[in-house]
Amino acid sequence: MEGTKHYRIMVAVETDASRYYGANASRPGLLGISDSEQLLAHLAADLRSLIPGISRCSLIASGALFDQTQLLRPAYPIFKALESASLAERTEKFQPGLVSIGSENGKMPLEDLQPQEDIPLGLLQLIPLVVHGPDTEVQELGQSMEYRFLEEGQLSAHSVNWMETAFGVSINHARFMTLTDLNALLRLQLDHFGFLPLWELLDAALNKRKEPLEVESKSGISYSWHEGAVHAEFETFDHWAGSGSGSELASLDQVLADGYGDWTREIRQYLTTLKAHGVEMVFHRGDNSEPLDGNFFVEQSTLISRVARAR
Repeated sequence: MEGTKHYRIMVAVETDASRYYGANASRPGLLGISDSEQLLAHLAADLRSLIPGISRCSLIASGALFDQTQLLRPAYPIFKALESASLAERTEKFQPGLVSIGSENGKMPLEDLQPQEDIPLGLLQLIPLVVHGPDTEVQELGQSMEYRFLEEGQLSAHSVNWMETAFGVSINHARFMTLTDLNALLRLQLDHFGFLPLWELLDAALNKRKEPLEVESKSGISYSWHEGAVHAEFETFDHWAGSGSGSELASLDQVLADGYGDWTREIRQYLTTLKAHGVEMVFHRGDNSEPLDGNFFVEQSTLISRVARAR
């Protein structure tokens, strides 16, 4: 017999990010059980207006806004947590309905559905939403959503006004998106700023790519994806300037200092972004295949030892 299928979509909410910082900073609210039911009712009404066939499926959502760095993580834990609330896995037992997950005492019942408070929030906040129904039905609806959301997926003014009050945010724009849309948007953003190799690493991690992947950044740094992590060579200044990436630069102090500054800046950008998306980055020495331990490295210098002996 035919089974059921999940399809991952979301509401992309463009907010006023200035509210999250400053003297009177406030993060988006977390909705309780009653408000989470109301939220899903609003979203379901807008979806049915756009795609009537969605009424033959169940919708699953929680009453929370998430930053894209928490949503786009390996194996998509937020979506998996929502999918675990499915009411039936076989079509003969399936009945369409609305499944909302709200908070109690400021906490979600599942840890993966709790927005992380240590994430610096951006203007784009997301409400993940799962469509659940018979396999064939969901597959057809998924194709329609991939095609129509980009042009017709805007939420109704009524829903937006309700969400502004419920979450305590200012909303500039809100629309339905598929997971494909969000991934494409992030790829476009990173490519625009010269970080397309970073997107390739993220994509490999998000989809748990089994085959190794090696990319080279615009600064010539080599990064590789294998064994569930991103790997890169760590170069101290002496190694970088003497035999590494900076060995071809002029041996002027300022030129070398600026070049190594650019090198370390890019390393930090990759490390920070990957960490924000829950992707591990492992450093290695160029002459040693073993991963470096800890968060600092002490380099031995022959020059220092000669000076010490001279004293």
